[in-house]
Amino acid sequence: MKPVKWIATLTLLFTFVCGAFAGDKEDVQALQDNAVKAFNAKDKAAYASYLADDLQSFTGVQTPLLLETKASWMNYIDGLWELPFVSYTQQQNSV
Repeated sequence: MKPVKWIATLTLLFTFVCGAFAGDKEDVQALQDNAVKAFNAKDKAAYASYLADDLQSFTGVQTPLLLETKASWMNYIDGLWELPFVSYTQQQNSV
């Protein structure tokens, strides 16, 4: 009877420990989700905390505007946030 209890205890412990620690993929997905939430909440400080200082980004697929710093990106985002119904969702993420 003791081996059965021991195996059951180890199985429960293993299940708990594996569920408690997220892997790299889950960590990245959580960061992406939090950045999107901060953007949609228009929380400038929280959103900016997810960006690199040397960020470079085009404003869109058909736009030739290249923003080369975090500050220039945040100025662009501030302009978007002036619009009443701006929101952002990510689709087809690949981590």
